[in-house]
Amino acid sequence: MKKRILSILLILCMVLGFVPMTVFAETNFDSTWTELTSVHGGTMLATGKYYLNSDITIDSAITITDNSTVTLDLNGHVLRMVKTVLLGWKMGS
Repeated sequence: MKKRILSILLILCMVLGFVPMTVFAETNFDSTWTELTSVHGGTMLATGKYYLNSDITIDSAITITDNSTVTLDLNGHVLRMVKTVLLGWKMGS
């Protein structure tokens, strides 16, 4: 009986060891954090802390102003930039 209890306890320890630590991570964004949304596309970010609350797609670059410190927490989401680029070339004369 003692061996069975010990083996069950060891199995539980092994299973918990395989769980990634991000499962236990808790993200609390206080008032010092700003949610980054698709509206921020094409804008300049000043010093601050920004986070994603969902996957967002922007169509123009986000610029970080000179001498700014920006912290970006993707929070498990994706920040995607999609832009249509027209290619052109000049033929020789």
